[in-house]
Amino acid sequence: MSLARVPHGSLFYERSETPGDPAALVHGSWTDHHGWDLVVPGLARSLDILVYDRRGHGLSSGEPRSHPVLDDVGDLADLLEATDVHPVHLVADAYGGTVALRLAIERPELVRSLALNEPTCLGLLDDPDGGSEAPRVARAIRTLAARAGGDGSGWATGIVGLLSGAGSEGRRLSPAVRSRVLEDHGSGLAEFDDPDSARVDLEAVRGIEIPVLLTVGEASAPFLHRISERLARTLPNASLVTLPGAGPFPQLTHPDLLVGVLGSFLLERNVPTT
Repeated sequence: MSLARVPHGSLFYERSETPGDPAALVHGSWTDHHGWDLVVPGLARSLDILVYDRRGHGLSSGEPRSHPVLDDVGDLADLLEATDVHPVHLVADAYGGTVALRLAIERPELVRSLALNEPTCLGLLDDPDGGSEAPRVARAIRTLAARAGGDGSGWATGIVGLLSGAGSEGRRLSPAVRSRVLEDHGSGLAEFDDPDSARVDLEAVRGIEIPVLLTVGEASAPFLHRISERLARTLPNASLVTLPGAGPFPQLTHPDLLVGVLGSFLLERNVPTT
């Protein structure tokens, strides 16, 4: 087991050490590094892959995060420097995409490209009346957690149903996939309750010049499509790809499709290191 000491804890990580450019995979709120298990072998054929558990998840430990997204950004920067894995391609899912986007803004020298699957930048959701959809999404997630209690199967079904906009999507999850959507969702709830995780500085986003791939599942909830579409319009060097037949967690349900899309982007559209 590999642990990297960071100022506020210890981060568990694994590295493939295979020939190729370095790529770090940042998981979302409802899983840990095991969420990438089905895509790592395919990506590691051409890339040096680093996976890790964010603080509060999996095998990582340390002080409770007082400001989750800011703390996660700092932890990731410290991990990349401690392991000497930079500049790096960042591949991130859901809330992990928010972390990766913030790191590209705050520490651009560490990031070579971004591949973000359905980043949950809820602050980009605006209603026609000027209100925000973000509080309603956060309330729905808290309600799901309260109803699920200790029932991990019920939680997995509910959260995937919310993110897909169709409850049947959650029921189609295999037992292996369900096992990767953790029963302990307290850390994830804190991440969605963090105001900074929703805020997006669009002017800073416009300044991100590295290549960015945005992916969204065809069957994912409309609000996830709207977030990715707005980011695609704002980022100067972005492409948006819809994953046919996929919903949330394509790394678990459609790993070969995701590996193909990521592989094409990372190997053909990256910026050479200077």
